[in-house]
Amino acid sequence: MTPTSDAGRRRAVVRGTGWRPVLVAAVVAGTAITGLAALLGLLVAGGEAALSALAGGAAVLVLSATSLALIDLAERRIPRLTVPLFLVAFVIKVIGLVLLAQQAAAPDWVRPGWAAVTAAVVVVGWQAAEIRAFLGMRVTVDPASD
Repeated sequence: MTPTSDAGRRRAVVRGTGWRPVLVAAVVAGTAITGLAALLGLLVAGGEAALSALAGGAAVLVLSATSLALIDLAERRIPRLTVPLFLVAFVIKVIGLVLLAQQAAAPDWVRPGWAAVTAAVVVVGWQAAEIRAFLGMRVTVDPASD
């Protein structure tokens, strides 16, 4: 192995870790919000409200974590497309949540208000956690200029 390829390999590993702290911070925030909403639902309106809050928060967490994990993978493979993919993934996530809310037949136990409000608050909390994590990142906008 040549020194150049060894340095390139180390650099790829460092570059690939940039999005993981964002993913972890956002998942922690989203999970905390979902848990608090479920607890509030349980205390205020009973088990069905708590389950509804869990379902709404979980839907956001699954869609959001999947999109951010794919962006982390893309960042390691095709770095120049990371930011455009991030924007596309956000739009797909929002559209997916809207379609899920409108088209999915909810079981009888689901309380739409608890599910929808929790999902909306988790989206906002997720975005806030991402922004906070981004503030500490150094993102190469043009990987060719490295």
